[in-house]
Amino acid sequence: MKNRINIMPIIVLTVFLFSFGCIVNTSNAVHVGVEIPITSDSSNQEDPRIDGDRIVWVDSRGINGNDDIYMYEISKNIETQITTDIADQRYADVSGNIVVWNDFRNGNWDIYMFDINTNIETQITTNLSNQLFPRIYEDIIVWQDERNGNSDIYMYDIYFKKESQITSNIFDQKSPVIYLNNIVWSDHRNGNPDIYLYNMINKTEYSITQYPSNQTSPSIFEDIIVWQDDRDGNDNIILYDLINKREKRITNDISNQREPDISENIIVWQDARNGNWDIYLFDIDHNSEFQITTNHSNNRSPKISKQKIVWQDYSNDDSGDIFAYFFGDRDNDGVINEFDSFPDNPFDYKDTDKDGMGDNLDPDLDGDGICDLQDMFPTNSSEWLDTDLDGIGNNFDEDDDNDGIDDINDREPLNPINSLEILVGIVIEKLDLFENSFSTRLNNTENNIRFSLSEIEDNMKVVFAENIIELLSEMNQINFSVINLERDIQKLNNSILTWLENFETDVSTNISKLDEYITLKFSILHSYITLLKDDLNYRLEGLIYNNNYTLDELNEIQTILESLDDIENIIIQLENLEKDVRTQNKDTNDDLRSQNVLLWIIILISIIQFVFFSLLIRRLMKKNNALEYEQNNNYSDE
Repeated sequence: MKNRINIMPIIVLTVFLFSFGCIVNTSNAVHVGVEIPITSDSSNQEDPRIDGDRIVWVDSRGINGNDDIYMYEISKNIETQITTDIADQRYADVSGNIVVWNDFRNGNWDIYMFDINTNIETQITTNLSNQLFPRIYEDIIVWQDERNGNSDIYMYDIYFKKESQITSNIFDQKSPVIYLNNIVWSDHRNGNPDIYLYNMINKTEYSITQYPSNQTSPSIFEDIIVWQDDRDGNDNIILYDLINKREKRITNDISNQREPDISENIIVWQDARNGNWDIYLFDIDHNSEFQITTNHSNNRSPKISKQKIVWQDYSNDDSGDIFAYFFGDRDNDGVINEFDSFPDNPFDYKDTDKDGMGDNLDPDLDGDGICDLQDMFPTNSSEWLDTDLDGIGNNFDEDDDNDGIDDINDREPLNPINSLEILVGIVIEKLDLFENSFSTRLNNTENNIRFSLSEIEDNMKVVFAENIIELLSEMNQINFSVINLERDIQKLNNSILTWLENFETDVSTNISKLDEYITLKFSILHSYITLLKDDLNYRLEGLIYNNNYTLDELNEIQTILESLDDIENIIIQLENLEKDVRTQNKDTNDDLRSQNVLLWIIILISIIQFVFFSLLIRRLMKKNNALEYEQNNNYSDE
């Protein structure tokens, strides 16, 4: 989506020029307006449609040179590309928040729809034949359909998601349009195109014209139908009143007038009376005709919605651009009455907060009670403060102080300094959860090992009885080593407690000592884990060498090794956290906070040591008792 150039200065300038007679006026009814370009791209833009504030058209500016559908919202001054498929999309129409068009992405022309509010594109027709020239009014889409070998009129109800066939005559019915409950089209059943109407309420079809000449390009608004008629040898514009059932001739010039469109009391068409195609207007209430365009280039395919006209203009180059004409500006301030909150005040036209005071004089544009000088969002009544200056107001910003902690979890949501303590708390909480999960895994692993060891012992009785004494000796040595390790751990923990009692004497010195101590602790843990992993690998190699193993035994030993890897990963994460604390300490000089974090790291290391070695000692002791029991039994047997 891209922003367009602001059209207001163009409107003001154009009104000034028009005040000197740029509009041809042939009656007392004055339609002073402004003409503005909607597109200026060098590629071709054609076949515009308009409804209220939105204009759609066919645009070939894409890199593939294909036709896409574009939209322009007048009040927002924003242009939007609706389609991006590499195939051609043509014949767009718009009603409210729905855009429809012809799409060739499936190898034939289908009808597609786009909901502006939801940004959802929907394929309406899937038949393999061509469906052409869609038109939409509110929830009803109509089009020309070739699935039956000729052109018929079909409709689709968006709300009920239902497709219906309107005509079934064997001849062609083309160019449908719709308003309220009436569908109108050009019908060839009489040998030439006539205008027909179908009422969706009474499900009845009517013939509007039955002349031998051609009546084509119908348009309808409320009870008025207009069309292009060549009954006099050239094309003229004809009006038909459904209430009075009377025709009225709108144009009488001997040149051609084609492609009429109607909205409210205004009819527009393209006119060739000046040697080129110009856009003309007819005011039904005043029975008056006006010339809209006066340049010498061709201006084609006009469409109107209320007091806004759009057309395809060739004044800039050989390719077309989309132009618009807005009329109705009582105070001549360049803003048409429809968009002017103060249509009789030339010094103001906008009232953002709808308080009756124009924006040029209002000290609080959005009416939120905060003066614009103090309001960081002066036109947004739901916001006024942006603490972290990220462009998102505090009311919608999930992290007001931009410290990486969501406000809902931030004890001081407007203070970015407290994020480290919260982050450490989150890390500790996650580590606690991991410790509980890891303890469960160790217990499960211990049970599996116990069962596996029982099977191993049974096999050893039969095949390798002579190795039991040696294995028991080695296990005793391991058990003795583990006991010594446990004592060392106890000593280390006692040392930690003693060190903590003296820690408060010198914070800065203690930080350095903490770093060295933690590094030593990490080194010891790594050494213990490496020793145990090497011992397990040695046991594994012995089993493999003696060919005394099963697949389950190997898996169990591998599980123990993976558990040791998990412990080692936790230690690495704690090492990284300790490094981050040291770095932040250098940046912020916050020794006390770093001290607290390092203490937590030491406590976590101690917890890991205690949990790991307690479980390991308990598992090895149980295994040692089982082996001693087996050895005693063997001696008794001997």
